Amino acid sequence: MDPNHALNALRAAARDLDDEVLARLIADLQAEIDDRHAPIPVAPGRTIADVQQTGGITDRQEYVRCGKSGCRCARGHLHGPYWYRYQSVNGKLTSTYLGKNRR
Repeated sequence: MDPNHALNALRAAARDLDDEVLARLIADLQAEIDDRHAPIPVAPGRTIADVQQTGGITDRQEYVRCGKSGCRCARGHLHGPYWYRYQSVNGKLTSTYLGKNRR
């Protein structure tokens, strides 16, 4: 949907709302903005090498620990870096492995 069309439709619909409902809508919209800009937590055993953000999508290059007790990463020599994509899907943060080179 065209953003300008959506904004005009929202403005038109807001004119018919009472003050209480309009205040709830404003609070919901502010929460949506805050969620989009909230920092993505770093999982244990990972170190961030680079971050690239575009809109609501964050691509992050990370060094990772595999979890095997005898592996070199257990002694601090992490694997990677590998690219992961983080985004909110239906209100839930998802991550997608992109590989050594971002595709």
